Amino acid sequence: MISRFEVSGADPDSADATSEFVILEVGQPFANHNGGQLAFGPDGFLYIGLGDGGGSGDPLENAQNLAVLLGKMLRIDVDSPSGAVNYSIPPDNPYVGNPSGYREEIYASGLRNPWRYSFDFLTGRLWLGDVGQGNWEEIDIVDKGGNYGWDNMEGAHCYEPSTGCSTAGLTLPIFEYDHTLGRRAITGGYVYRGARIPGFDGRYVYADYSSGTIYALEYDGINPPVNTMLLDTSKLISTFGVDEHHEHLLASYIEGKVFRLRPLPTGIGDVPGAVRGGALAQNVPNPFNPNTAIHFSTYAKGAIEVAVFDVLGRRVRSLVRESLDPGPHLTAWDGRNEDASPVPSGVYFYRLFIDGRAVDSRRMVLLR
Repeated sequence: MISRFEVSGADPDSADATSEFVILEVGQPFANHNGGQLAFGPDGFLYIGLGDGGGSGDPLENAQNLAVLLGKMLRIDVDSPSGAVNYSIPPDNPYVGNPSGYREEIYASGLRNPWRYSFDFLTGRLWLGDVGQGNWEEIDIVDKGGNYGWDNMEGAHCYEPSTGCSTAGLTLPIFEYDHTLGRRAITGGYVYRGARIPGFDGRYVYADYSSGTIYALEYDGINPPVNTMLLDTSKLISTFGVDEHHEHLLASYIEGKVFRLRPLPTGIGDVPGAVRGGALAQNVPNPFNPNTAIHFSTYAKGAIEVAVFDVLGRRVRSLVRESLDPGPHLTAWDGRNEDASPVPSGVYFYRLFIDGRAVDSRRMVLLR
């Protein structure tokens, strides 16, 4: 249900609950994949992202059916009601006046569950994070009339490889990532246009809900995209926002709090004493079986080692042993020792060394 509310006369920061005006209702056959965003575009029209209606693998084939609204990006004019509906269709929507019964509200199709999208106020591009099924998460730049493939495709891959698929007429994602390292559900974000984090201008900042990892994607429309891990958190990041200065905010589903992204330390004087040159993030998933991801950050170039130890302090395996530049890094452990033999269930520790000096340590649990 898409509704409009009026501002309360007593409190301009809240809505009058009695003022609801229903603009659009769309039936949902299942409880999941309802979509997750409303946004007014730079053209003044309301964009509505709807999931495919739920179930596994789009069982009703909604996303590729232009006669239904599910699995689509809609675009309507809420300022100009028309006839029996409380909105009108922008005259340049791609299916205006079609003779095939296609819904004229549709702006783009082939979406599974568009969980957060945003307009880059500088370029007008519409960036979208579409949650995948079982293997791939994707980022799309949405254009009018585009078909983004679901459920013929999951990301840039055939959803059912055994039956084959054709990409003819489809727009493939500009970037995708798989479901390793605890990542299972993308949360779309915003293109950074603030001033607090130098060098980030134009990067698309997004997160994975399941792993709590935040990334920045560089994409100029010409060269291959470059994806960088920014921060590994323990938060279930459900949404991003921007403040009046275009600085990025995010919210954690469990905590119900709003957080602000800030710059990483850039000089020795900015590094907290307890960090001492680097830091480990909590491994994801934890407990784990058989693999877990370990994110860590270093603040200066040096000889870096990340190693696993058992509860008796015996070294089990070195995961990283090389010279690394400052920045965020990633490694993983598959629950095996230096001889590639599986180790038993239990508590283990992983430790970060910089130039031979231990600077951080974390605990993890392996469950066979």
